[in-house]
Amino acid sequence: MKNSKTLIIMALTATLLAGCGENNSEKIITKSEIGVGALRAMPLQMTPEVLWAFGRLSDVNVSADGTKIVYGVQYYSVEQNKSNREIFVMNADGSDNQ
Repeated sequence: MKNSKTLIIMALTATLLAGCGENNSEKIITKSEIGVGALRAMPLQMTPEVLWAFGRLSDVNVSADGTKIVYGVQYYSVEQNKSNREIFVMNADGSDNQ
């Protein structure tokens, strides 16, 4: 249980530090609705815009007791030329994803 609490504290700390940037008035970068064929006007092909819209999985770690997983998903904004990483914690069986 102690290791699970440590993972959660680390995830919360990383999230708080990520919000301490130089200018927090900009829109937070999150999951995009763009996808292959997501819009009727969009062709059914992979484009650079679609690739940039995908979240990238990173920093996957398992707690020492094997019950929790912490991971990050990073999203990018071409317009802002920035990215945002969100931290998630879930049970090892895939339930309770937060």
